Amino acid sequence: MSDASPSPNPWCLSRIILIIWMLLPLPVAAQGIEHTETLLQTGQRLYQQGNYEAAIPPLETALEQINAPFEQGMTWANLSLVYQGLGDWENAQNALSQAKLLIPQLSESSQKQRLQAQVAEVQGKLYFSLGQGENALLAWREATTAYQQQKDSQGVIRTQLHQSRALQHLGQFRHALKTLKPVIVQLSHQPNSLTKIQAWQELGTLIRVVGKVDGLPSVTTSEGDYLDQAEAILQHSLTLAQQLPHPETEAEILLSLGNTAQARYYQLKDEYQRVPRGNNRPPQQVNSYQNALNYYQQVIALNYTPLLTIKAQLNQLQLSLELATRRTEPKVAENAPNVQDTIEQLMAQFPRFLEQLQDLPQNQQSLNSQLNLMLNWLNYYQTISPNQLSENSQLLADFLQEINQKAQQINDSYLVAKSYYELSRLYQLSGSLSQAKYWNQKALLVAEREQDDYTLYQVQWQLAKLLTAEQKTAAAITAYEETIKTLDQVRYDLISLEKSDVRFLFRNDIEPVYRELLELLLLQEDSNKSQTQLSGYTRLEKAKNYTQKLQVAELEDYLRCQLQLANHIPLDQLIQKHQLKTTSIYSVVLPEDLVLLVKTPESPNLKYYSVEISKQELEKKVSEIRNLVFQGKESRNAQIYQELYNILIEPIEPALKESNTETLVFVLDSFLQNLPLAALYDTKSDQYLIEKYSLALNLGLNLLDESPLAAQDFNLLIGGLSESYSNSKPLPYVTQEVEQLTRNFPESQLLYNDEFTEENLQTTVNENPFPIVHLATHGQFSSRVEDTFLLAADQKINLNEMSQVIQRRGETFSQAIELLVLSACQTAIGDRRATLGLAGVTVQAGAVSTLASLFKIQDRSTSQLMAEFYQHLRQEEISKAEALRRAQLALLQNTETQKPYHWAPFVLVGNWR
Repeated sequence: MSDASPSPNPWCLSRIILIIWMLLPLPVAAQGIEHTETLLQTGQRLYQQGNYEAAIPPLETALEQINAPFEQGMTWANLSLVYQGLGDWENAQNALSQAKLLIPQLSESSQKQRLQAQVAEVQGKLYFSLGQGENALLAWREATTAYQQQKDSQGVIRTQLHQSRALQHLGQFRHALKTLKPVIVQLSHQPNSLTKIQAWQELGTLIRVVGKVDGLPSVTTSEGDYLDQAEAILQHSLTLAQQLPHPETEAEILLSLGNTAQARYYQLKDEYQRVPRGNNRPPQQVNSYQNALNYYQQVIALNYTPLLTIKAQLNQLQLSLELATRRTEPKVAENAPNVQDTIEQLMAQFPRFLEQLQDLPQNQQSLNSQLNLMLNWLNYYQTISPNQLSENSQLLADFLQEINQKAQQINDSYLVAKSYYELSRLYQLSGSLSQAKYWNQKALLVAEREQDDYTLYQVQWQLAKLLTAEQKTAAAITAYEETIKTLDQVRYDLISLEKSDVRFLFRNDIEPVYRELLELLLLQEDSNKSQTQLSGYTRLEKAKNYTQKLQVAELEDYLRCQLQLANHIPLDQLIQKHQLKTTSIYSVVLPEDLVLLVKTPESPNLKYYSVEISKQELEKKVSEIRNLVFQGKESRNAQIYQELYNILIEPIEPALKESNTETLVFVLDSFLQNLPLAALYDTKSDQYLIEKYSLALNLGLNLLDESPLAAQDFNLLIGGLSESYSNSKPLPYVTQEVEQLTRNFPESQLLYNDEFTEENLQTTVNENPFPIVHLATHGQFSSRVEDTFLLAADQKINLNEMSQVIQRRGETFSQAIELLVLSACQTAIGDRRATLGLAGVTVQAGAVSTLASLFKIQDRSTSQLMAEFYQHLRQEEISKAEALRRAQLALLQNTETQKPYHWAPFVLVGNWR
């Protein structure tokens, strides 16, 4: 399976999903001459068997015997298809030109329309094979119109299916789905046919890109995610293909099923990297790996065409190599099968694979498979057998240059750029940086010219790495910045879809670019003194900005949308505008250091602090303090509370004191977002951090610049569940919590237990501009969108529904929710990125700020803290952050609730004023 791309490059779809092209049946014209008809039928039969060379003589002989223009035109169009099968593009176009010349000679309108339709359809296939997606789409639209004029429903359906493929080629996936759905609906009422099978197969592969699709004829259940739906649809198409039967289509569908199982593997891998405690993930990953291999083995066993068989074998190898790189991962290794035998068996067949591919017509499909073969070969040497790379590097280089030359001959810009890029990568791995840069520059020129953003970002990223290796730090920083500009466009194209190709993962393809740039920016000295130096101030400002951009990029990837935050301003600009006694602290986790960038209110410049601690050690300490706080085992003198205070706060404390800071706003990196900051403990002053400062979190987002809550604004919408719903545990102290709130704020509106439904919540929010929404119910924040929810009496309100339930009030009221309080919610246990869910809820609700807890605590403690919080919040000149601080101190000073477990998990996200 090829790499993913959202680019409008004509071959982009081949890098995202498998294109299915079923050969058009040759329409045999009635001749009245038995011998001529037999020749045409023989040509059609040989063509459908893939024996293209043998199909030419009978068709050419038939042409010599045909005198009627219509029959001649149809036969020329058929001959063009045969030449296309051979990859003989010149003769294919010549044959079509001969067919076109015969159209004006036809006087009968029906024959003229039919020949026009056939010629346009075949012309579209030729354009498509040459990678000219726009031209193919126009030709197939012309064919559809001609078939409609003839009232040829099958021709209309067939060419609409072609249009869907062309639109996918061009990256217009939503439009492709819009074109394909009516075809599916029409075909569902018709008998089984090759076109019907193709359409279902196309839909199954398309769903892997656009996500779950509603309103389809019933072949799947509503349960499961988009991959479940894709698999069910492909299984349906497989059943239809086996009934026909049609072995080539069956092999294509099995290949697509294997790719769907591979997609599941990558999905589970991504989840496991975020939630390593999910003990079921490693076996599930291995099961998905094995399922993919089983489907590929079935394709190999059918052995219908060399190209399909080799695709299946290369996909097997690609996935096996991926799993082999994770041999040392805990829980993955112990559940993984022995993939080494599979890898070695396939590697032994590489010379035969290459010979078979070179014997095929040299079109895009065969050249793409040749390039895929080279990539697997290179990846094998890189990951499994690096010692063999040097002795085989020239052989690989020769093959890649040969592919490049053939790609230039058929004007395939994607393959040209990609083969240049892989040549550069080969020389980079071989240690020849000058050669690597030479081929990188050639790839860069082609990708820029063709506006192929996916390839361009990869090439720019590689250039940045090459410059880094040459210790040209300033130039490397510029290259990384250009990479991120292109990468942003790639991300925005992908997140316009509900689901992108799963092999384009945030953790693999986006985050490393930012982190490599941050590491360069935070180096104290440029090792190449001849390079133009970036000033320390510029570097730190850039590092701060890219730290925030990284967090926004991750949140956009999580929410599957581009955040358009109108009327929002940057954190430091907000502090400066209102002259707040607030210090912002940006953390960057590097492999061996923690860097803190600090902006105090009296200084225009950032201050730089570095603590020598490995990422692994720091993450271990964060996990340890979370466990201690959660279990309530330790109090004031816990050593880990002191250690993390010394790491995060002690280095910057002189600057905090000098600037008379009252509030700390943390922009925390990665797993640090899970840290209960309030519990950090200073042994010198014998104080928790919350005893010194008000605290707030910012997750990289700009902030709504709203005025602080005034006394007259205390009008609450209160929702609460105290009883058990959906097998949840009852929350008895919610009753006390909502009674206190309704007593203190009598103008508030209450939705309690059975009344707290999704519909009632949506209606109430839309009818009244409540500045505060307080929800006392079970909920969870997770790095998996599907696992982030709030519990209502009738159902779970998941993250995707949140904006529909709460934020829709923006259609009626201009005022945003000033404060969203989520009482009794928690982050998912063991989830490194669970605060993505908290940020997601805040964004989806359109809230200025959100108060929630990092993990579940006693509902009695929550009730007490909420009562204290609102009591202080009503006071004049008290910010939300200070009100939360005083509420936490009230629990800290109570002997029954003094342990951090009762008060430390609460965090304020967003505007703290």
